[in-house]
Amino acid sequence: MFIRLILVLIITAPFYCSAQKRDIKIDSLEVVLKQNLTNEKRIEIYKRLCGIARFYDNKKHKIYLDSLIDLATRVDSLKYKATLARQKAGYYNSISEYEMAEVLYKEAIAEFYKLGQKKRAHDNLRFLSKVQRRLGHFEDAMESAMQALKEKETLGLKDELLAKDYGRVAAIHGDLKNIVLADSYFKKAEAIYLRKNNTKALAGLWMNLGLIQGKLKHHDSALAYFRKAEMSYAEREQEFNLASVNINIGSAYKNMNDLDSAAYYYKKALKIGRENNFPVKITAATNSLGNISRAKGNHEQALVYYKEALRISKKIKTKKSIAGNYYNIARTYASLKNYKEAYKYRELHFKVYDSVFKKETLEKVNQLEVQYQTEKKEKALLVQEGEINKLNQRVKVSNLTKSIYGIGMFSFLAIAGLLYFGFKQRIKKNRIAREKQEAIYKQEIEFKKKELTSQTMHLVQKNSFIQELKENLEKIRQSPELFKVEFRRLITLLKKENAEDKDWEIFKSYFSEVHNDFDIRIKELNTDITEKEIRLAAFLRMNLTTKEIATMLNVLPDSVKKSKYRLKVKLGLGKGQELISFLSSL
Repeated sequence: MFIRLILVLIITAPFYCSAQKRDIKIDSLEVVLKQNLTNEKRIEIYKRLCGIARFYDNKKHKIYLDSLIDLATRVDSLKYKATLARQKAGYYNSISEYEMAEVLYKEAIAEFYKLGQKKRAHDNLRFLSKVQRRLGHFEDAMESAMQALKEKETLGLKDELLAKDYGRVAAIHGDLKNIVLADSYFKKAEAIYLRKNNTKALAGLWMNLGLIQGKLKHHDSALAYFRKAEMSYAEREQEFNLASVNINIGSAYKNMNDLDSAAYYYKKALKIGRENNFPVKITAATNSLGNISRAKGNHEQALVYYKEALRISKKIKTKKSIAGNYYNIARTYASLKNYKEAYKYRELHFKVYDSVFKKETLEKVNQLEVQYQTEKKEKALLVQEGEINKLNQRVKVSNLTKSIYGIGMFSFLAIAGLLYFGFKQRIKKNRIAREKQEAIYKQEIEFKKKELTSQTMHLVQKNSFIQELKENLEKIRQSPELFKVEFRRLITLLKKENAEDKDWEIFKSYFSEVHNDFDIRIKELNTDITEKEIRLAAFLRMNLTTKEIATMLNVLPDSVKKSKYRLKVKLGLGKGQELISFLSSL
């Protein structure tokens, strides 16, 4: 009886294309569990059940996982430490608890390396990269993906696994708008899948190629890719991926200005997300419906959608989505002429967006790409040198004449010299490129400094003008005849000189770029420091005098002195410590 059931399992092992076959597989495994099995065999069956359930039913997945944990703990928790970490990570990934999933994947990878199971570690590196990408940790995601690529090359795994690694790297490049690199990696993956006739994997690739086409504004082409992916996912009833592809189809229609069709597909995705408890798809679909409402001029309804998407994004801690939600809410409030709320959410958007897509992260990700390509070429050179060495050994042990041996050695030295020359040239080119890049950054900093000085002078001049204007208006108020004569001139001057609230924000953005997030570092010292105190600190950092600061803030010099004293107290500075010197050191 047991042998017959095992045969059923072997026959039904491939991934099923329908819910009926999937249920048959689960039923078969559950029947086997009723047999007189060892705990080790039960653990293996629960692992397989977890692997099936996590794609379509989170509740069942949790039940199987709990049973697996209970069994493994009773048998030997240390023995199954890596397996349990991997299974728990898969569960938290499926319910969009990405921070916990990241921790558990790292634990599983470390344990698999300890056990010498590099293939298992490689598999989990790919999953780790995926959750890190979800969290907006693009530098970490790229590092994990690149490490998986290197592991694959040393392990000699199947080409399909290499294609998955290519796809992961391409997706991260797509997030960072490195469209050319993303397209090249996706094309590498496509070539492997087509050669292997792997139609199942091609579905995911079509999704990503559709996204690339959309970014290139080839919307018809993008829609064609999404349609092919939709058919493939529907045949296998992969609900999570169906939700994804419906969102992408909706976006393609929105880009083609067919808002009703776009809304239809977004609602389909939202329905799938809610029925299967996929938070990441719920927030994406809800945010997209907000875009449709806004495009139709229904801003109040758009706000409802955006705020619901923000609530879920915060819950699952997906920074990229949170930044997008803040941005959409800000621009919707601006459309409603509620500029106070618009400013508040725009500021929140900048903070989150900068933490995810800051220039340093982009540079590090691109450095990882360059490093990977360089190491790959160096390995190729080492292989060539190894082949040359082998050839040389054969020449030594052969019965060839000394003249032929001499020719062989000459050839070896010539080729080795060429290789060495090429390697040195590549290092030189890399050094020159790096020096050029550093020069560009220095020029950018100098430009920002000039802009910052210009903005500072503009603020001083503006506030001086306003103060002078107030004094003149007071004089005019006391003389009606003078008011009639000067009125038109004053109105013209006001229109010309009156800058909007953007002046401070422009100054602040230039100041932050020159002085490396000065406002954030001030806040880290004391979270109670106000925006006005940050502004005062910035002006002091610019070495402005008390009188100049008073003019800019439209207050008396004594008020500036009092504010400086309060700021010094909040920063915890003693009597002997200079406030300006301290601010200059930040």
